[in-house]
Order: sequence, then C-alpha cells, then structure tokens
Amino acid sequence: MAENNTTFFFREIISDQIENGNLVLDQLSYKNAKVLKDIRECHTEQKGIAMSFCPHCGHTEYHNGSCHNACCPCCGTAARLKWTQKQQEYVLDAEYFHIVFTIPSELNILCLYDPEFMYNCLFDSVGQTLLDFSANPKYLGGMPGFYCALHTWGQKLDLHPHIHVVFCAGALSDSGEWVTPKKTTRDGKTFLFPVKELAAHFKNEFMSRLKEHFSSDDTFDKSKLNEAIQESDKKQWNVEIRESTGDPSHVIDYLGRYVNRVAITESRIVSYENGIVKFKYKDYRDNNEIKTMELTGQEFLRRFMMHIPPRYFNTKRGYGFLSSGRKGSLIPKLKELIKESKRQSDKVITITDVNPPKENPLIHFLSKVFPKQSIGRCKKCGSEMEYVSSWECLRLFGVPRTVFT
Repeated sequence: MAENNTTFFFREIISDQIENGNLVLDQLSYKNAKVLKDIRECHTEQKGIAMSFCPHCGHTEYHNGSCHNACCPCCGTAARLKWTQKQQEYVLDAEYFHIVFTIPSELNILCLYDPEFMYNCLFDSVGQTLLDFSANPKYLGGMPGFYCALHTWGQKLDLHPHIHVVFCAGALSDSGEWVTPKKTTRDGKTFLFPVKELAAHFKNEFMSRLKEHFSSDDTFDKSKLNEAIQESDKKQWNVEIRESTGDPSHVIDYLGRYVNRVAITESRIVSYENGIVKFKYKDYRDNNEIKTMELTGQEFLRRFMMHIPPRYFNTKRGYGFLSSGRKGSLIPKLKELIKESKRQSDKVITITDVNPPKENPLIHFLSKVFPKQSIGRCKKCGSEMEYVSSWECLRLFGVPRTVFT
C-alpha cells in the first residue's frame, strides 16, 4: 500500500526533534502534545486503514487513516471542505463583506500569558462592535449575521492575533423586515461602516474588558501590563473592510479560506535538511513577494505550537442570525423575505454511461450501511467517491483493532 506523504516534512521534523532530545512530549501541555502526536501519526498505519468506494462503478481505494485533528496541516483541508459544504444552506442571496480586526503587537505578551482570555476577549469585542454598529439605524438598523474566525499567526509563523469576519450586508429589523445598508460610496458601491469609528469602538470594547480582567490578576507583572496597555492606547487600531461579493459561491470560498485554517500548510515547506526548515512566506510589505525563510526545527515547532488554540477553544463562531441557536429557524424566513435580484441557474453535472456496470453487492451494502461522505471524484468514472473511516472498516471486515495500535 502506497504511503500518503502529505505530512512527510512535519512527521520528519517532529520525529527528529524527539530523537535529538529537543522535544519531550510529556513536558508539553496535553493539547500541544496531542496535536504533535497526531500529526506525527497522521496517514500512517498507526491511525488505521480507511477506504473509499465509488457507488457508480465499484472502484475501491484504501488509505492510511487520518488523525482528524483540526490543527493538522493535512486534515485541515478535509475539515474545511466539510464545514463549508454544510454552510451552503445558510448563505443568503445578499452582498457579503470581508472584515479583519487586528490587535496591536504590544498585547502579544498577554496572549502568551493568558491566551484563552485574550482570544475570547477578541471574539467578544469584535462581535459586540459589529452588533452595535448594525443596530444603529444610520447603517443597518437590525440584527446582522456574520461568521468570525480567529487566526493567531503571520506568514513567518510569528504571533499576530486577528479575526477574519465574513459579514452579510443585511439585517433583520425589529419589525421583521429585511434591511440593507443605507449608504453607497462615491463610485456607487455599498457602504457598510466607517472604518475609523469601527476601529475606535473595537478598541474601547477590547481595552475595557482587558483592564477589568487584569485588574484582579495578581500573578502577572503589573509594570509589563501597564506598559502594554499604555502603548496600545497610543496606537490607532487596525480594522480593514475588504472586497465584497454578492455571489454565494464566492461566499463559500471566503468561508473555506478564512474560517478553517491552520498556521502553515505542508505545501509551504520547501525542505528540511540538517535540522533546518526552509519554508515559503508572502511578504506583504514588499508587494506580496514570495520569499523563503529558514528556522531550526526546534524554533519552527515552537512557533507552530504558539498557534495551537487552548483546549476546547472554538476558533470559529457565528453571531446574530448566523449564530448556532438562531440560524436554523431564521435563515428559511430570511430567504423568503429577500427579493432575489439575480437568479443563477444551477448547473447539474450528470454522468452517462452507455453500458452501466453491474451492481456490486459489496458497494450496494456499503452505500446502505454508511452515511455518504464525499472524498473526491472517482479516477475511473468521475463520480463522487464515498468514504468509510478506519474504525468502520474494522467493524465491517472484523480486523482486530490491535493491528493498528
């Protein structure tokens, strides 16, 4: 069976650092140790054997099992596709904006000290800011809907906490009507919110929560805290409202690109030789030029672990009518309220076969027993392959679980 080398560099780096004594998993937090262990074992026999089959032609493939860890640079792609496909039913035929909220680098020391509070504070401040501006009749005058996704990294794997927001440019008013932004720019485009006022409000929300929390914390160095607060207060905080789109397919692309993501993907790693990791990064200060950077394996993993979220921490959250408690009941009503200005015909791809293959009893059985989980197109006929996980394979074929442990 051919081995999937998608996480080859990561496995090699982690294994090498463990062998050299630079990395001791037992000395790490539970979450960090689990993530590195999962990545090291991802797509190896230690994670079992999964299979995919084509219900159309009967083609079957076997794969080494995945770790399914959200921080894995390989499994993150599958999680992204699965999540974004699920969100398609919640996308409205409306304009969407991409907004980015960033905190000053002076607060990074507090993110390292108490990441769970700082990142929750970041979510709460962004959410409250957008809810307040949306409730203002001058802009929307109702309850909005938006997704937030936390990213803590920069292109060089340095600490750079910020939140990406996919914001639906519309709201549900108190009277039950669908309202849209009331202003346009000089070139006729939709005007959402004033950026400077948005940034100032976000800053006040964040700093008030920060000061209240750390005023009762006697374990952190007060001089460092005061210095971080003073320096942050002096700065003008950065909020960026980027391009908008009214195409639902582009909205799904936004969600996939920003809501489910890991600090660095395997494709960005160029090489790992003599203990040195060489990886690509985009230099935003130099016209987005692609450059390379070299780090020792130990430093590379240290930076990577900075971006592993706290245990049980949710890095993507919905607000307003896209919150988990509301979207199920409100989205169908909102779809009825919105008058669609454009109707795009759905393209249905059908696969014809002059001589359809004979029904395979095993494939028929698998289709009945296991829920449909797409894993890509069949190499033979182009139909959607369906997936059977490692442990389902064990149950199906009666393979002892000890074989893979």
